[in-house]
This record gives sequence, structure tokens and C-alpha cells, in this order.
Amino acid sequence: EPEDLDWAFLKWKTAVRLDEKISAEWKSILKRVISQKEVYNWFHDFVKVINEQSIVISNEETRRPDRVVITKDGYTDIIDYKTGEEHSSSHSNQVKKYVTAYHNAGFKKVRGFIWYIYSGKIVTVDDGLTATQILYNDEKK
Repeated sequence: EPEDLDWAFLKWKTAVRLDEKISAEWKSILKRVISQKEVYNWFHDFVKVINEQSIVISNEETRRPDRVVITKDGYTDIIDYKTGEEHSSSHSNQVKKYVTAYHNAGFKKVRGFIWYIYSGKIVTVDDGLTATQILYNDEKK
């Protein structure tokens, strides 16, 4: 079980005001979901995790990705959780901003994901940088 599961669950449970019975059911579902192979490394086998820490998007805008995980293979995975309907363009644009901001902050191998919790769908988000541009950015840093 991930170290931060209890903390994150308590924070969410308080925010949405779940009663104890429903809370226990949700926690059981959550434990099962985060053990799936597609998301396992985001919760179990990582170097570092950053939860809801602000990052500067522009001079006038800061945002907080839901979860940022530094993986053992050197990737910075940015995961944005969604519990509602899929809105690909608005959700993708949000995650693209996160990925670009992390690139600009000096992180080299950055990947963005939208995880639709209810459906289990995971969408990979590209920030629009080409491989050549990323290589050029790596050389400059």
C-alpha cells in the first residue's frame, strides 16, 4: 500500500464529505485500482512523489497537478485525476501546460497523463514538443 494513500484518501474524503460506510467502500475500490499494472508505478515503485505542489505556468498563472512521480527509469510522470466525463480538449490542454512547465523547469523526460478514475481510461498527453526540440533543450541545460 502506498505511503501517502491514507493521507490522500482522508483529504479527499473530507473534501467530499463521505460517511464512514461509503468511505470504506471507496477506499477498498481505490486500493484495487492503484494496484492495476498500468498505474502501479505511480503509487508503488517510484523514486519521489510530489502531490499538489504549485508550478508556474506563466507570469500570471500557477497550477497544481494532482500527482507528479519521478520514476526509477528517470521519467517525470504528471498525472491528473478526473472523476467526471471525458473532456479531451480542456483536460488535455491543462496537462499540456503542466508538461511544458516541467520541461521549462529543467526536467528532461516528462510525460503527461489524464486518468479517468471511473472508466479506468488513461490518456497520454503530448505537450507538442518534437523529439528534436526536446533533444535541443536537453543539450542547452
